[in-house]
Amino acid sequence: MALKEQNHLFLDLDRASFLSEDIPSLTLKIRDEIKAVCQFFLEAIPGATLLLTGSLSVGEGKISRTKDRISIRSDYDMAVVMPSVRYAVPALLKKKISDFRRKISLSTCLEISLIWKLLLNTA
Repeated sequence: MALKEQNHLFLDLDRASFLSEDIPSLTLKIRDEIKAVCQFFLEAIPGATLLLTGSLSVGEGKISRTKDRISIRSDYDMAVVMPSVRYAVPALLKKKISDFRRKISLSTCLEISLIWKLLLNTA
């Protein structure tokens, strides 16, 4: 984590280590996939804030090994903080997410929590 602006932290995706083991090719794949997911949500929900949570956010992502391949066992757990409740219209957002999922193949599951900014306690 690095200080981006006063009172705002961000994860430097280019330097983050997502996995509990050092596997550069898999780390690069995760980085590219997270960037694509972030780009999608920032375009779909202008003014949104994205939070990567779970094991990948703290460098403890799990992997599975078979004889032929290594795969990600951890999910992409993300919270999307929406500036307005109008972006939470399920039918509209569900269609956008569905279209996005058809365009990109992710290595693992994507778990999204939508949060309306006004419901957050900012005091």
